[in-house]
Amino acid sequence: MKSFVQSYRLTETDLTKSFYWGETGACVTGLPIVDGMSAPWTVNPYFVSYEIDFIDPIGLYPIRVGPFNRVPLTTPANAYYANLTIGEKWATGNYQILWKSQMTGETGVPYVESTETFQVTTAGTYDVHGVTGPVIWNNCIYSVTGSIGYTGAAPTPGGETGTQPYPTIAFTYNAVSRYQVVDTAGQEVWITSDAPDYMGLMWARYGGILSISQRDHGMSVGDRIVLRNTNVDYQSTVVTATTVDSFSMPVANTGYTQGFNGHYSRGLNFSHVGSPKTGGVVTTSNNQVKLLSLRIRTGARASTTYAVQVPASVLNDDCTSLGDSFVPLMSVRQDADHLSATAATIAANQGGNYSNFLVANLGNPAASRIIILVFG
Repeated sequence: MKSFVQSYRLTETDLTKSFYWGETGACVTGLPIVDGMSAPWTVNPYFVSYEIDFIDPIGLYPIRVGPFNRVPLTTPANAYYANLTIGEKWATGNYQILWKSQMTGETGVPYVESTETFQVTTAGTYDVHGVTGPVIWNNCIYSVTGSIGYTGAAPTPGGETGTQPYPTIAFTYNAVSRYQVVDTAGQEVWITSDAPDYMGLMWARYGGILSISQRDHGMSVGDRIVLRNTNVDYQSTVVTATTVDSFSMPVANTGYTQGFNGHYSRGLNFSHVGSPKTGGVVTTSNNQVKLLSLRIRTGARASTTYAVQVPASVLNDDCTSLGDSFVPLMSVRQDADHLSATAATIAANQGGNYSNFLVANLGNPAASRIIILVFG
C-alpha cells in the first residue's frame, strides 16, 4: 500500500488507474487491462468517475469522503488518475479510491467498479499499493493490474482543510434567470427571478439524470434550479433525489457526461389552481430566490378573476402593509396575436396577505388572458 503525508497533491504517477477495455469484436476472457496499454484493439470507456473512501479501522467498512462522482484527470497516454489534494486535516489511516466506469452509454448497462488503496500518514513513508481484480463486464472476466511510481518529490501544500476534501464553492449574487414553469399548451407560465449563482461544481450525467456534488446544499425534492455550463447550457429542471452532499435532477440526454465547473441558481415553481382555474400559486422551499416577474397564460377560468398567491419571502420578508409590500406593475392582454389590452384591475391584501393579489375584470371566463406582473 502506498502512503502519503497530509497536504500532499497527488500526481499522475502516484495512483494511476487505466481503463482500457480489451475487445476484438467478440468476448475474450482473461484479457488483461494494463496501465499504459496501447494495443490497437483497446478502447476507452464511455464514463469514468471515482470516489474517496476512508476505511473504518474497526469495522473495516468504507466511509465515503466528499462527492461520489469525482472527475479524474488524464495523462497523455489516456490513463486516469485522481484529481485531489490530501487534506491537511485528513485522518491518518487507510483509504481507497473506488473507480466506476461504463463501457457504453446504453440504458441498463451496469457500471464496473474496482478499487486501489492508499494510506495517509504524517511520517511520509512510501511503498507499493495494490489494485483489485478481476472485474466482470458483460459476463467476460478481465484481470486488472495497476502500476505506480513515486518520484520522491517533496509534499506540496494543499488548499483543502477540514475533515473532508471539499473545495470552497464560489457564488455570485443576483444572477437573473428566465425559465418556463408550466408548459401545458395554452396555459404556459414563465418566471423571471434572481438568486445566487453557485459555480465551480463537479457534476456527472447518467443518461437523462445529472448529479451535482455540493456539501450542505440544502436542496429538497421538488426544488427548481436553473443549470448552466453542464451537458447543455441553460436548463430549467426540478430536483428528484438528494443526499447529504449531492442532488440529482432530470436533464436532456445529450452532450457531455461529466465536468467540474457547473453552475446553478435556484428558481421558483408555479401551478394553476382549480378546474376550471381560479388562480395560481408560486412556491419555493427556500428564501434565496426573489421574484422579478410573472407571465401567466390563464386558459379558461372559472370566473372573471384570477388570484395570484406569492410567498412573502420571494418579494419582501415582511409584506405586512402597502408600505413594505412590492405592488406589481400589471399588464393584461387578450390571448390573440393582436394582444389587445383589457381593462383589468388588481387588488392586494387578499385573505389578509399583502403578497396575495386578485386580478379582476378579465372578461369572458372561456377566453384566455395573458397576465404580466412585474415586481419593482
